[in-house]
Amino acid sequence: ESIYIGQWHFGLRQGMGSHYYTDGSVYQGQFSQDQPNGKGRMIFPNGDCFEGTFKNGQVVDGEGQYTYTDGTISKGTWMNGIQIGQGLEIWGDGTIFEGEYVEGVKNGVGTFKWPDSSVYEGHITNNKIEGKGTLIWKDGRKYIGCLLYTSPSPRDS
Repeated sequence: ESIYIGQWHFGLRQGMGSHYYTDGSVYQGQFSQDQPNGKGRMIFPNGDCFEGTFKNGQVVDGEGQYTYTDGTISKGTWMNGIQIGQGLEIWGDGTIFEGEYVEGVKNGVGTFKWPDSSVYEGHITNNKIEGKGTLIWKDGRKYIGCLLYTSPSPRDS
């Protein structure tokens, strides 16, 4: 049985509250019309957490942050629960990606920065470095041209 702790209005969840679902997930935030509506955060059974805007219990269009249990943080814009447009992803090992997302996948132009100070700027295709770009190694060596790497980040491998 799920449990709700929070504000009520005429027998409906309304205002701020926390809902503990039977699958182990927890929603904390605004309720309206007996549903998660407005700003809030959902903690999923596996420990991942999304903070953003909800409508009728679903993630809606707008800015948000998804935090994975491995420490990876994704910030950006979501549409229908999928990351789109410009975004930022930071992994637990210090790797950073800034760039474009299309339907939840890194696609377009982006920048990877690795903990050893190496940097890639250029095209990304389906989460992979692919196409024209610039790679600068930590020792200052530079390559400009077409590149093809299979997995530039821990989460994408």
